[in-house]
Amino acid sequence: MVGIFILADRPLVTGVQRLETVQRWVEPLPAGTPWTLEGFTSLMSQKPDFAVGDWQPTTLPSVIELPPQFSAKPDEPMARVWFRFTYQVPADHPPEEPLALYSTRIMGGAHSLWVNGELVTAKLDDWRMQWSYPVFLEVPLQWTQPGRKLEIALAVPYRLSQGYAVGSLYFGRASELERSRVVRLSLQRTLPIMGMVLVGLLGLLSLGMWARRRAESEH
Repeated sequence: MVGIFILADRPLVTGVQRLETVQRWVEPLPAGTPWTLEGFTSLMSQKPDFAVGDWQPTTLPSVIELPPQFSAKPDEPMARVWFRFTYQVPADHPPEEPLALYSTRIMGGAHSLWVNGELVTAKLDDWRMQWSYPVFLEVPLQWTQPGRKLEIALAVPYRLSQGYAVGSLYFGRASELERSRVVRLSLQRTLPIMGMVLVGLLGLLSLGMWARRRAESEH
């Protein structure tokens, strides 16, 4: 199991902060871990011993690039990537305001969010499409009481032969990060779709004009 933890240089204290300097730990997964929804579901219940990890400093984005050629066998060796950081909930944090972790992009298996060593949310239903849109993971309100210290961890399993990619990470108030998510989603998906529709309409208009001119006797 490969794991990567992201540890901020200092605790986050207010608003939204971008996580840049982190520590990474790669933890191999047991042989035979399946690259399936069932395999990822089972993996969520397996919490490693973080104290024995070989932590190495790294920066984000963090990427192991996909090689030109790779295998995708059912028993392909896997790993899990962890990112971990600490966050001190501000004393004036509104009790009704959730916190969230936002990433520009994640490529790999189904990712999960952990708080103080406990699994709080996982993206199992649409993990095959997570590479195409920004990731937004909320921390439940039960963890976000003012003044509480949190240890946040993001886990991403991946095949060793295919690598992984984790884009920039941001953590803070969910309302602020939600705006960023909506803007990026519009740029990545909504605008390209609108552009394709517009090109299609222009193509139909051009085809109609061409057909009309062929029917005109003076031409």
